[in-house]
Amino acid sequence: RNPRRWRRAPTVSLRVLDDKGQFLSTIDKVIPDGGVEVSVGGLDILMAIGMTEKDLDTSSFNLVMADKTTPLLVIGQVTIVTEYEGITTNLTIVISPEISGLLVSWYDCISLGILHADYPKPVRHARINSTPVRKSHQEAAPPSSIPESIPGDPTEEQKNRMEQAFIEEFSDVFDQNEELGCMEGPLMVITLTDDAVPYYVNGARPIPFADRPQVKKLLDELVDKKIIIPVTEPSDWAAPLVVMRKPDSSLRLCMDLTKLNHHVQRP
Repeated sequence: RNPRRWRRAPTVSLRVLDDKGQFLSTIDKVIPDGGVEVSVGGLDILMAIGMTEKDLDTSSFNLVMADKTTPLLVIGQVTIVTEYEGITTNLTIVISPEISGLLVSWYDCISLGILHADYPKPVRHARINSTPVRKSHQEAAPPSSIPESIPGDPTEEQKNRMEQAFIEEFSDVFDQNEELGCMEGPLMVITLTDDAVPYYVNGARPIPFADRPQVKKLLDELVDKKIIIPVTEPSDWAAPLVVMRKPDSSLRLCMDLTKLNHHVQRP
């Protein structure tokens, strides 16, 4: 019921080197961002690398925020030599006084070895045509029942055996219980902006009479599985339920969080 929630982004530390490869400084709490096309930093990054606005080169980049419409002020760019886990690359950082910290683009993440070279493709591809099955092994692990190769045109019996073998070996992933598991760790927190105004919807959106029994059934199932919890006491925030129809004519329950999203702080 507390709308002030936060989400922690993974961070790394980059070593800044001079032209001769000598260590100069460290930039901490750098956020690798696979959705950013160019690395962006604030004035605090300039200070961290011992530079000022006078040291900046002219930048031709036009930056926008995550909503892809709000522009970000750009005052220049700087190129530095950085090192991460033994990998060195030239990193061009576009400087904006409207942000703080450093977001490293997907291209620079690949250069630093943070992302693999084929990003955004999956790290591994499952291949048929008698390709050996790759899987991680721990020391002293029991023999695996998964076949070493997958036939190019397996029979139904072979498919069933392989399916059962995968389920047994990775039982912690393929849970056969009907009850949903619960993720471990701290509660999710959404941090709101200082000008956030609570938004409360008193009434639900109209739902066709023919769909109401199915909607109630879906809501009851979510409550039974402890995915949602009924709230009976007053609350400052309440978003409307939106019922969508899937291509197979079944119903999908959604929420319209437009008002809340306007006031969510993002890294």
